Amino acid sequence: MSSLVLAVVLFVAAVLLISLVRRRHLPLTNNLRDLERRMEPLDVEAFRVLVDAEDRQYLREHLPGKVFRHIQRERMRAAVDYVNVAIANAELITRAGEILQDHRSEDERRLGKELLEAALGLRAKAMFVRFKLYLCVLLPNLSFSGAPLVSAYRSLESRRASLNLT
Repeated sequence: MSSLVLAVVLFVAAVLLISLVRRRHLPLTNNLRDLERRMEPLDVEAFRVLVDAEDRQYLREHLPGKVFRHIQRERMRAAVDYVNVAIANAELITRAGEILQDHRSEDERRLGKELLEAALGLRAKAMFVRFKLYLCVLLPNLSFSGAPLVSAYRSLESRRASLNLT
């Protein structure tokens, strides 16, 4: 049991270190269009399918245990890639919110505040989800729901779309 605890602690430390390194390499810009161009497309529906509980249960019932665990680990690794894109996009939207809060228009400042709050919330949820996904890679029989992250990302995207930068 103690080796499992040690593995989890080391894993959490590695995830946090990777997050910090990624954050340091995000160049600052004051150009909203530049931020928009740097956004990576994210197929939210594909992510939702990867973390769908019914799909997981179907695979568990129809595949031998070893095959299920292997496939489930691969699905969770792929889901981590989607979450990493969501985190990167949330960082860009956070910067857009900061820029908008410095604008003169009250509407732009309000939109900036909303974007900033939503992006920071999404980023926090996504980092927690990423941690849970890594646990699912280690322990493929764990159940997991990505619904809160899907909902938060879709909400943030609809707010971001109101910028009309494209």
